[in-house]
Amino acid sequence: MPSIFDGVVSSESFGSHGHLLWLHLISDGLTGFAYYSIPIIVWWFGRGRSNLQLDKSILLLCALGILCGTHHLIEILTLWYPNYWLAGISKGLIAIITVFTVRELVSVIPQLLRLPSLRVTNENLQREITERQRVEAALRDSEELQRAILDSANYSIISTDVEGIIQSFNTTAQKWLGYTEAEVINFRTPAIIHDLKEVRARATELSQRLGRKIKPGFETFVALSLEGETNEQEWTYIRKDGSRFPIMLSVTALRDADHSLRGFVAIAGDITERKQAELALLQLKDDLEVRVAERTIELSQLNQQLAIELEERRRTQSALQISQEQLNNALYKLNFHVENSPLAVIQWNREFKVIRWSGAAEKIFGWSIDDVYLKHLSEWQFVFLEDVERVRLEAAGLMDGTNRRSTCHNRNYHKDGSIVNCEWYNSALLDEHGQMESILSLALDVTDRDRVERMKNEFVAVVSHELRTPLTSIHGSLGLLSSGLLDPQSDKAKRLIEIAAHSTERLMRMINDILDLERIDSGKVQMDREICAVDDLMVTAIETVQLLAEQANVSISVSPISGYIRVDADRIVRALTNLLSNAIKFSRPGQSIDCTIQREPEHLLFQIRDRGRGIPAEKLETIFERFQQVDSSDSRNHEGTGLGLAISRSIIEQHSGQIWAESTIGEGSSFFFRLPALD
Repeated sequence: MPSIFDGVVSSESFGSHGHLLWLHLISDGLTGFAYYSIPIIVWWFGRGRSNLQLDKSILLLCALGILCGTHHLIEILTLWYPNYWLAGISKGLIAIITVFTVRELVSVIPQLLRLPSLRVTNENLQREITERQRVEAALRDSEELQRAILDSANYSIISTDVEGIIQSFNTTAQKWLGYTEAEVINFRTPAIIHDLKEVRARATELSQRLGRKIKPGFETFVALSLEGETNEQEWTYIRKDGSRFPIMLSVTALRDADHSLRGFVAIAGDITERKQAELALLQLKDDLEVRVAERTIELSQLNQQLAIELEERRRTQSALQISQEQLNNALYKLNFHVENSPLAVIQWNREFKVIRWSGAAEKIFGWSIDDVYLKHLSEWQFVFLEDVERVRLEAAGLMDGTNRRSTCHNRNYHKDGSIVNCEWYNSALLDEHGQMESILSLALDVTDRDRVERMKNEFVAVVSHELRTPLTSIHGSLGLLSSGLLDPQSDKAKRLIEIAAHSTERLMRMINDILDLERIDSGKVQMDREICAVDDLMVTAIETVQLLAEQANVSISVSPISGYIRVDADRIVRALTNLLSNAIKFSRPGQSIDCTIQREPEHLLFQIRDRGRGIPAEKLETIFERFQQVDSSDSRNHEGTGLGLAISRSIIEQHSGQIWAESTIGEGSSFFFRLPALD
């Protein structure tokens, strides 16, 4: 039976080799195509395996595939054009590359075997996703817990960035202040809820303390925090509706792990109840002072009475017990009142050494009982140096029996070196032989009262002086006219009448300014606010003082800007007029005054600049106080009331603005004020 392979191996078939050619052609073609595919497959496999060192292996496999594919193409070509040298060379190259490839694969196969399977890779990826979801859920829970804690705290908690822009505003802050988060976060600074007077005063205090200029504003609240000091201070918060309440504010700097500044957090507690309690305590001060003095006298009288009773009732134990109970009761009451009194109670023995030092004494003077117990008055710096001699004489009179009681007013040192003004009420306690046994001293801190009294006296003195000058002029002029020595129609008489009329006008201006200033400061003046164009306000003010400028030969230039503000137009024009009049008075003939308005992100900045003599640096703050002049002769030479700048400041502050001055001696002064602008 003929085999299927007979035609293939039979020598008779070689003469006609058509089928054999097609067999070689197809097999070599397919094999060549397969070998050319090897470099592509090897490249695709190795491109994502950067963790394996396969670069050399890939190159060898690619070269082997290309050479093998090329060899099979040569085999096809040999069917028609026999070139056995070319076929032999290609086989030799294939053999060489094959040896190197096998050698390289032997070292690479262990790495390939260590590669994780797709299932293991998916399981690892799933675990990573699950862990990340768990961490994200824990983070959300932590943030929600933190937010709940902040919102439930009975403290106002406000955080800002390094520039002072509010970043968070907790629920308590919103409830206390009346603002919502949307109104303040990323738009406002904490300055909107603070009293500008308090901020300026605190800035001045910190400037002296830190030895550098602290600007009134956000820097005032964070200066100590940036220095690393404890930053806790009493302030007044202003609600959105304008009402106020006292708080204790603590400001802390927030820093990242690398200690770089990230922002600040301000925590405030409402101390209204504490302030009310302090006010009630102050109101009871006078009553307590009298009551303690009466109790002290009662104790002295009781001691004398007990001495007599002890002598008379020595024979009866029951009477002695009754007297002892009365004494103990009285001592208990006295001790109770002493320890709960705001007056410092200090007791001295025969050598004038401290044997009692109450809690109020520690609070007023700073020293504890351990610091002063059994110390003589001269052993620590307690009495102000200028008052030492007077106190020594008072003490000597009590110790030698010359005086049984004494009242004096002197200054004492606090432990921290500050000065405390005190009223002292001293009583000498005598024994049965009439010898001084001890001295009981009651001290009342009157530092604040003395400061207020001094300010009142200074104000009365200034007002009296300012009123007396025009009144004297009026009295003198009218006196000469009423004497009949002058003809009423004469030039001199007319001049006297003009002087009297001018002085009367000045007096009326001063009285009106004082009344206006008091009404503005007390909030009794109703601000009729309306939307006004700032250039119209500036032009109106300039027109008001134009005649005064022409008389002084002073020109006024203005560079207005379009903008709108909601203000009481008459009040703002008056503030501008006061500043312009002040600039005209202190400008020399031929000089000019510049008026400009600049736009800021949320405000409009007004500037009035003169080229006068300038203002000393130490006067830049005080010139806005009542009856303050740069030079004492200014009130006479320029006939001012001394209230113009004070009125201007009150008007600007009533509009939630700021006013200040800058000056260079010999070059002139610039007065600025800033008002909120309308969007």
